[in-house]
Amino acid sequence: MGVYRVETGGKAPAGLSAGDEVVTGGGTYRITGVNADGSYQSQLVNKNQTIHNYSGSYAQRNSPYTSAGVSGYTQSKLNSLEGGYTPSSSVQAAQAYLNQVKASKPGAYQSRWDDELTELYDQIRNRKKFSYDLGTDPLYQQYREQYQRQGRLAMQDTMGQAAALTGGYGSTYGEQVGQQAYNAYLQNLNDIVPQLQQQAYQRYQDEGTDLYNQYSLVKGRDDTDYGRYRDTVSDWYSDLADARSEYNTEYSNDLSQWGTMLDYWSQKANNENAAYLQALAAEQAAAKKSGSGSGGGSSKSSETSSKGYIDNTYNKGGSGGAQAQTYNQLKRGMTEWIQSGQKQKAYDLFVSMAGQLDLSTSMGKKQYNELVAILNRAGFGIPLER
Repeated sequence: MGVYRVETGGKAPAGLSAGDEVVTGGGTYRITGVNADGSYQSQLVNKNQTIHNYSGSYAQRNSPYTSAGVSGYTQSKLNSLEGGYTPSSSVQAAQAYLNQVKASKPGAYQSRWDDELTELYDQIRNRKKFSYDLGTDPLYQQYREQYQRQGRLAMQDTMGQAAALTGGYGSTYGEQVGQQAYNAYLQNLNDIVPQLQQQAYQRYQDEGTDLYNQYSLVKGRDDTDYGRYRDTVSDWYSDLADARSEYNTEYSNDLSQWGTMLDYWSQKANNENAAYLQALAAEQAAAKKSGSGSGGGSSKSSETSSKGYIDNTYNKGGSGGAQAQTYNQLKRGMTEWIQSGQKQKAYDLFVSMAGQLDLSTSMGKKQYNELVAILNRAGFGIPLER
């Protein structure tokens, strides 16, 4: 089974067999049978695969042309195109750039703040509830030492004053009033405990607020880094879309150009072959007429071959000769069709006659390019011969 490209005019190549597939502008068909007259029975097997997007290789067709009917240059062009689509350097460059962009995709976001955020979060989450212990409050210890010292001094002073009243002798009264003075200072210490507890709670609250502030600060830095990372990812997707669009455009244009060139050279081969057969038929008719006129004697074969016909008609015209006049008439006819607004007729005239030009000669290429230039000025876009 082979895959073949539909010919110009929408016909499948001749000589195919059941199982072969033909890629057309409307999908790919598989030949299911061959009729007695050579036509085919077929079924659509892939409506999405057309000559406009198929990039595989086509099998070589059984050429309907004879080596004498088609110039070697045309046949070589046709053979290279029928071998299948090959991406041009511009398509390959676009593909390479697309692959480069794909390979540069940013990796997953990696935060440099994760450890610090985790540590702060754990401190906040695992923080114990507030409790107040006088024994562990350094401020309370400081106040207690201060009040005890002041209480002792007050007790000594009070007892001294009581002894002075009793002539310098101690008494139970003195001890009692001294102890009362001492206890008064200790009571004052107890009175400030609620204040110390409130201060301790405020410190607890401040420490919590500080942890939250630290966490927010670090989280803000992490958010900034992540925002920059997302900008990088967004830029990458934009570059990827541009690269993919550029590749698709290059590929589509290149594939379309290849299809256009294949159609062009197929039509050119058809025209050359038709011109050859026409010239051959004319030679045979002339030979038959010459033989009949001489009473059946041997006749001289025409010396005009297909290539000679083409050369004598166009390529060896020379300025001012009859052949040059024929070529000038062709140019004038194409120009007049275009000027009258009938560009397609100018193109048809070019297609019917340009196949007779021998592009292996510099004169043939020159005249061919002159004809193409007339059509291209009308907007056809046919490639020149180099």
